[in-house]
Amino acid sequence: MISLPHTLGNSSLLGAARTIAEQVQQNQGLHLVIAEHMQSADQLREGLLFFGGDSLPVTLFPDRETLPYDRFSPPEELTSERLAILHDLPLKKQGILVVSINTLMNRLPPASYLDAHRFSLKIGQRFDVMDMRTRLEAAGYRASKHVMIHGEYALRGSLFDVFPMGAKKPFRVDLFDDEIESIRVFDPDTQRSLTQLDTFELLPAHEFPLTPIAAQTFEKAWTL
Repeated sequence: MISLPHTLGNSSLLGAARTIAEQVQQNQGLHLVIAEHMQSADQLREGLLFFGGDSLPVTLFPDRETLPYDRFSPPEELTSERLAILHDLPLKKQGILVVSINTLMNRLPPASYLDAHRFSLKIGQRFDVMDMRTRLEAAGYRASKHVMIHGEYALRGSLFDVFPMGAKKPFRVDLFDDEIESIRVFDPDTQRSLTQLDTFELLPAHEFPLTPIAAQTFEKAWTL
């Protein structure tokens, strides 16, 4: 772990980025860099990408931009990015994770929660509509007529559209009876297919469960 003092200015942040990049390239493993706030974290990321080049993976873990008990939720795109990073983090063997102090102090979902609500779909797999609805709703996805944003899904006859967290574009699954016949990436604005896939993975739509049991647990803890 590499921690930077809050007294560093912009020029010092660039110098620190160069030093960190040199040190990390000489040492194996994933390194954590803690910045004072998101602005300095973003500046560090840019500096690390410049000095590290293509050989040094650098990931900036974004802040939720909301307080724990705000009346509104973080944007879906932000939650999607955070979940994608949390999902990939155990697989990273080399590189740098940049995070601000405030972001680091907030609790994260346990790996068991991500694993419990993560599943994949692939061509040739059996597709049970009712079971899929149950799994999607348990993972926090919302039913919609037309999929436009992360965390939405739509079931229309033999078509299943879903915008998984962590994905850049939504996916369209064509069904033949109760089997997945094809999987395509599509543009939500034009509805045009872009590329074909053999499989894709669905992450939970939130960093915390929204099931009735989870709501009851929160209510009890809140009233204590």
